[in-house]
Order: sequence, then structure tokens, then C-alpha cells
Amino acid sequence: MANGKWRDILKMMKRFNWASRPVLLAFLILNIFTLCGFKPLKVLTLNFNSEIVPSDSHSHLRDLRFHALSDWIRRNNPDIILLQEAWNYHDDPSVAVTLARELGYTVAYRLGMGVTGYLVDSDAILAKKSLKMTNEKDLKLPHSAFELGDGKSWVICFGSVSWAVGVTMTGPDGKPLFVYSTHLIGSTLRDRADQARAIYNDVRKRAAKAGVNWQNAHVIIGGDFNSQPWDPAPGVFKHAGFLDSFAFDHPDNQSCSNCANYTQPYFNPTTLGGDMVPSQNSLTSDPRFDYIFSRGQDLKPLASTLVFTGPIDGAWMSDHYGIFSAFGPANSPAIPDPVHDTVLPEPDPQVINVTDRDLYCNDSSSFACRVHLAPIHPVIGATGVVIHNSSDFVISVHFFGRGEIFTSPHASLNPNQSAAFTFKSPGSYRYTVGAVTVDNNYDARAMGNLTVSSGY
Repeated sequence: MANGKWRDILKMMKRFNWASRPVLLAFLILNIFTLCGFKPLKVLTLNFNSEIVPSDSHSHLRDLRFHALSDWIRRNNPDIILLQEAWNYHDDPSVAVTLARELGYTVAYRLGMGVTGYLVDSDAILAKKSLKMTNEKDLKLPHSAFELGDGKSWVICFGSVSWAVGVTMTGPDGKPLFVYSTHLIGSTLRDRADQARAIYNDVRKRAAKAGVNWQNAHVIIGGDFNSQPWDPAPGVFKHAGFLDSFAFDHPDNQSCSNCANYTQPYFNPTTLGGDMVPSQNSLTSDPRFDYIFSRGQDLKPLASTLVFTGPIDGAWMSDHYGIFSAFGPANSPAIPDPVHDTVLPEPDPQVINVTDRDLYCNDSSSFACRVHLAPIHPVIGATGVVIHNSSDFVISVHFFGRGEIFTSPHASLNPNQSAAFTFKSPGSYRYTVGAVTVDNNYDARAMGNLTVSSGY
């Protein structure tokens, strides 16, 4: 492609704002390849975050997130989708089943953590029917607890259980393509390395059984490893010659996929969502837990972008950002390769530090024990407000207002924990902070007001 055409493309990229994100990704990873006369294999991995679901008694958040993801898939047209924490959805045991039915994909899944009838998640693979998915194998990984159920319609777990779902596909070049989706939840780094090693051994056996020389095998393994890039579990695949698609395409970038540091760009407020099960209020680091590993001469990572780095259609997708990667032969054309699908980061959230002083009461009358905090205004954008508990007490936080508050308007915070609250609609809101555990004169109820000048 002529240099002038690339300059035009880059100018168009700079003109996009964050609201144009889906158009931007479709333009980069679909149209540019078409202009180059080459069609890559496009793979999305996403931990869909089942923790948001327990407080969603009427499936409102589930519906928002499902429709946002299905619309994104229609626009960006991935060939393969790897899901983790793919929760049950309406009458389907896994949201992956609903997505596959609505979008015309083939699906393989295995129910994982939880209790069917209340909340259960799954690992899943969705693929275009042209890839001819076959030979599903649900691999229970080492260091997993006992469970009951068939894994397809129901399951009851008695501890942490890690699975990998593996399938065989026919790649675009007609060669066998072995694909796995996994969520490693072993309790230690060594346990998760053992789990990764079990997947590696299984795919080697699968290739041998299919009569494929390992040196020529084409493999994609992706998911949530709960491990940093330098930890042992990702190292299992790196040492075996696999390429970490994001690190390969952005070798000098340490961007997180689980971004809980509210002082840093691309903070994801869902990582500190209030009223979630289990609580996520203690996340303090910004790791990259999510990966797509590839192996094979026709699976060079050509572009890898962190996606869902802002809300879409009224919802943050997950506490994880997804990874969207394109693969092709080593001689494939180079293309623009953004790190994030959001062109500009959101403004930093407003931060409210609750201290012992805010909870001090020198009057025995509970009615008199009211502390009025300075008003917070304006709140701008999708990162909202973060409440940090700098006191020595457990506190309860409640937000009130006419607009929707995501992920929940409530939180209970131990000392040094934080919770984020984001606002879909502009308007006036108020909040209260109270000590759950009290000592001596610390029994006040702090109250404050804030103005949301622009929601999301």
C-alpha cells in the first residue's frame, strides 16, 4: 500500500474519539486487511466476569452486557471467540450457548465454578461454522476440587475447579488447528503452572493422535491465566515456542488487562465494583492476566488490541479487558496496531478518602452525629467516583440518585479497600458513609452530594 494511503489511515485514526471505538476496530482489523488483499484469522479472548451477576436479580446488567458483546461481535467479525467466566444466561447454562445461537457460531463449553440454579460460569469456544469445529475435550486441570454434575446442564462445585476446553478446527489454509480456552484458578503460581503444563501436554497428544508432526502443528491457547507475563504459567508456553500475541505486537508495552489502579490511565472501575461476589475491593495492582498464545508458521501475531477499555452501549463489559488478535503467515503485510481500542483514556475518577475524622461523633444523640462532606463536582465520564476507606473501621457506602449506578450503588469496605461507582446519566446524586464497626466516639454518618455533568 502506498505511503500516502497509510498517512490517510493514520489521520483517520487520530480523528476518532472513544465513542467511535467499535468503528475504529472494525476499520483497522477488517478493512485494512481487505485493502491488502489478505484475510487474517481473528481471535477474541474475554473473561466475561460472572462476579457482576449475583446482584443482578432481574438480568438487567446481564442483558446490557450480552447485547453489547453480541453487537461488537457483529461489527468486528472474529473467527474464534474464547470466553471465561461465561455465566448462565436466562434459560441457557452458559451465555456462550446464547451467543452462538444468536450469531450463528459453533460452540463448545464446560460449566465450571458455581452452583447451577443460582450462578455458574463456564469456559467456552465459539467459532465460525466454516472452521468445522470437532473433537471437543473438556480437560479437568490439576489442583481442582471435587464437583458433581454433567458439566453441560448442571454442576455443583465444592471448591476451586479449573478447566480447559479443547477442540480441533480446520484452519483457513485447510490444516488442522487446535484451540483451547481456559481459566487457571489454582491457588498458587506453581499450581497454575501445573495447570498450564497439563494443557500443553494435552495439545501435544491431540496433535499426535491427529497425525500432525508437532513441529508443523498450529495451535491457539487463550484465556485468563491469573498470572503476570513473567510468571511460571505463561512461561510454560513461551518456553515451548508459543508467541504471546499482545507481547509480540507490543514488546515495550506493559498495559494491563485487569486495571485496578485508579490513579493510572485506562482504569477499569468494574475491577473495584461494589457489592460483587466475591468482593473485588482489594485489588491493588494492574496485571495483565489475559493471553492468546499461538504456535505455527501461519499464526504469526499481526495485530493485538486491548478491547472493551470503555463502556459500550451503557455497560462496562467486564473487570477484564479483552484481547483481540489477528494472525497470519510471517510474510503478511504490516498494519496499524493500536494498544487500546479507546483512542483517548477517560479522565481520572473523583476520589473520596474516608478517614477516622469523618466518622468521629462527639454527641451521644445519633441524630446529631452527622458529618457533611464537601460536595463533589463535577463528575465527568465513565470512571466515576472511587471511595477509599482510609479509616480504621469497616464502612458501608450507599449512593442515591435517579440514574443508573454501575455496577452497584452499595459497597461494604474494610480498611484500605476501595469501591468504584459509575453513573450512566447526568444529574445530582447523594451518598452516605457509615461505620459498621465502631469504637468510643466513632459512630458518625457522613453524607455528601455530587454532580454528574456527563455520564456515559
